[in-house]
Amino acid sequence: MLPIPGHINAFQSLQQIGYQIEPECFECHTTGFGYAGGFVSRAATPTLSGVGCEACHGPGDEPHEDRGRATVPETVCRRCHTAETSPDFDYEARLPLISHGR
Repeated sequence: MLPIPGHINAFQSLQQIGYQIEPECFECHTTGFGYAGGFVSRAATPTLSGVGCEACHGPGDEPHEDRGRATVPETVCRRCHTAETSPDFDYEARLPLISHGR
């Protein structure tokens, strides 16, 4: 299963607006920031600079057949897509755009 193109480019969206040095943005624009084995910096952990599978589906050492098939509940999306950061976020409308592994 491959990362979702829009999500995997989340760190690049920070760079475009000059926020790539703001740690408070890293939790939602990287994978695993603040956790052992997670994003540290673009130089140290470049493959984690973006939102990968584990950010939504949880940590794991290897892909599981049904991991990508399970629908991610709205509460998981709302950790990052808040009223402040994504005021127009509509879970039901966006879910088909990120459906994969089916």
